[in-house]
Amino acid sequence: MPSSEEIEALERYPAEGMPTLERDGNVAVVYSPGYGAGFWHLPDCLRHLRRHAALAEAAERGNFADVCERMGLYDMMGEFGGDQAALAWVPKGARYMIGEYDGYESVVVEDKIKWDVA
Repeated sequence: MPSSEEIEALERYPAEGMPTLERDGNVAVVYSPGYGAGFWHLPDCLRHLRRHAALAEAAERGNFADVCERMGLYDMMGEFGGDQAALAWVPKGARYMIGEYDGYESVVVEDKIKWDVA
């Protein structure tokens, strides 16, 4: 688990200025589609790390857990689901959420949700 100083440093890292991996008007979002803990347990203050360019590139290359360890994130992201890390491409500026069921994560873009009305 990262030390409290490492977590504080990550919390101070502004999501708006964070490097992201972008292609064709889409932003890469890291998620864990296979069975297991996934990344859903990330504290809210660290959820933006799913869009971090270094983590997205690592998921694409297949060395996600190694990069997580170097970034001090192994206990939070690399160990649980790191071997299954995948990318979803979300239109830049679109609202999305991570759906999770029994550790299986999915990325759901807001305009794909079928809302019920009371």
